[in-house]
Amino acid sequence: MSGLAQNYGRIVKRELNAHAAWFPITNTLEVGDFGLIEDGTFRPVGKIGQKYPDIQIKTQPGNKSDIVFKSEGTTSVVLDMNGNATSFQALGNADAQLKISFSKENSVMIKTEITNIQMTNIGEVADALKKKKDWTRRYKVVSAVYEGKNATILCSREAGTELTLSAKADILQAVEAGKASAALTATSNKSGVFHSVGETGVVAIELFKLRLVGGGLNTLDVDPKEPIEPMPPTEVQDDIY
Repeated sequence: MSGLAQNYGRIVKRELNAHAAWFPITNTLEVGDFGLIEDGTFRPVGKIGQKYPDIQIKTQPGNKSDIVFKSEGTTSVVLDMNGNATSFQALGNADAQLKISFSKENSVMIKTEITNIQMTNIGEVADALKKKKDWTRRYKVVSAVYEGKNATILCSREAGTELTLSAKADILQAVEAGKASAALTATSNKSGVFHSVGETGVVAIELFKLRLVGGGLNTLDVDPKEPIEPMPPTEVQDDIY
């Protein structure tokens, strides 16, 4: 996993106690996806509902929360179209720029409202998977997704990166608040930048796998009282080398 993805993962673990979905927002992860860990990142290979149509996955919405985070050394300044520093109040609804500077490598800025969707019948799903002869014990299953709404997520690999967002002042002010909802233009002086502004998508996930009992390499078993093995973010290891 790249240093940038690792740092994003640490932030997600601290803020949500969940695994990072990398890349955030642009992925298509859903509850019930299964896959492997590759280079420290969950890589889906299929969906339980498609592989096993007889297994029903039940979900329900969880609690809402917010993430407001920026790496140390990350600053932002509002500019008018002549490049002069100003304020949103002074600009009204004029064209403007928001310049965000990252003084350190692998820096991250996240501002978003979070909603989550949880699998409510994990035990039933695990029991059903146990009975499938073609189920691979290494597979991890997504049991929850955390979705950022109208998110501002900016990630910079290199120190000295400057990312400039251009739009109407009121749109940029919403970006600062983590509630962006409109398209804008983004330019950067460096290439190693990921940015998602005003979009909605998955930023983190929870995972579980069936517990291996008795040491047999191909034996999957499920304890009726504790049918699955949760996967804390600190314990994920690569399945693919």
